[in-house]
Amino acid sequence: MAVLWADPGDRVHYLDFGGPHDGPVVVAVHGLSGSALNWLAIAPLLTGRCRLLAPDLAGHGLTRARERRSGAAADRLLLHRFVERVAGVPVILMGNSMGGMISLLEAAANPDAVAGLVLLDVAGPFGRALPDPMVAAVFALYGMPWLGTLAMARHRAMPARTSCGRPDRSCGRRPGCRTGLSYRAASRSVRVPALLVHGERDRLVPVAASRTLARAHPSWRLIVLDGVGHTPQLEAPQETADAVLRRLDGESQAVQAARHRFARQA
Repeated sequence: MAVLWADPGDRVHYLDFGGPHDGPVVVAVHGLSGSALNWLAIAPLLTGRCRLLAPDLAGHGLTRARERRSGAAADRLLLHRFVERVAGVPVILMGNSMGGMISLLEAAANPDAVAGLVLLDVAGPFGRALPDPMVAAVFALYGMPWLGTLAMARHRAMPARTSCGRPDRSCGRRPGCRTGLSYRAASRSVRVPALLVHGERDRLVPVAASRTLARAHPSWRLIVLDGVGHTPQLEAPQETADAVLRRLDGESQAVQAARHRFARQA
């Protein structure tokens, strides 16, 4: 394992867990309040078949926030730059929780750069089963960071109250809002193969979130792990790795085809 720094627009810390250079490249994206260290348990189980890179998102791990914006849109841009300038396209994105949401958004925005997705307890639409209200509030602020500013700006009276009550009305004027409100549309537009893994005992993101995605994409496989919570890569690394490796076998041809396509374009 190598501890490295890259500069895709600004300094980003990441871990290179190694792996075969002629195999697929997997970029692992941690969730909110996590870091690249979240992949330590599963990394040795995967690197015999793929090269595994894990960046720290801004304000997490050793990557400083500095002047970067926070939120899904900003982290998606950081991930995009990392994939293009460090990992090399195409890659398979593996994300946990918010990292899964960011990975899905990147696959929708840049389909040629992403050959496949592995989404572990992905944050997103919750179907009919809602999470804890505090968790839902945190997810909303991450997807639409301007909501926090509006909530604190009561002295601005009617404009702020109106925007808070009807965020869709100000969507075109608020950074990050478009990302939050268009998550469902983005998820529907993804055409790459994906594996959904969800812990049956996840109390932060209900299994309904992954079931919603699976219904929208019948070709995506959903695996529910009994007795596992929100971080299957930490709680059940062997079961999770087995599922990922089975998926990698099916995606190797897609990765090679995408590489040839990029080579022709270059």
